[in-house]
Amino acid sequence: MSQIQIQKPLTFEQICPLWFTALTGGGKSQILNWADFRHCMVGEAYGFDKSYINPTSSLFCKACAGFAGLNGCMEDKRTLLEILRHEWISKELNNEPTVQEFVKHWNECHVK
Repeated sequence: MSQIQIQKPLTFEQICPLWFTALTGGGKSQILNWADFRHCMVGEAYGFDKSYINPTSSLFCKACAGFAGLNGCMEDKRTLLEILRHEWISKELNNEPTVQEFVKHWNECHVK
């Protein structure tokens, strides 16, 4: 009998470990930069590759570009960039609605 392996959804800590550590008070890596699409939280999820914002790239994802703060990609939603701009740093990071939405999106659309 074959076994079906069910993969648990990834957490924000697994998707963006450097940002998770920085945002929960564990120190900040020199590579992180909330204002740079490559080094922002979404950029880390893509392995620090900013191709996800290029519409001609195979990695392009309008939702991810929106989470990163690219203008016009997310309407009426707080971006991950805005969370950092408002210095929203807390141990309750995984309960922040935008972080939850990003993690859900990542698991549904980018985890294979």
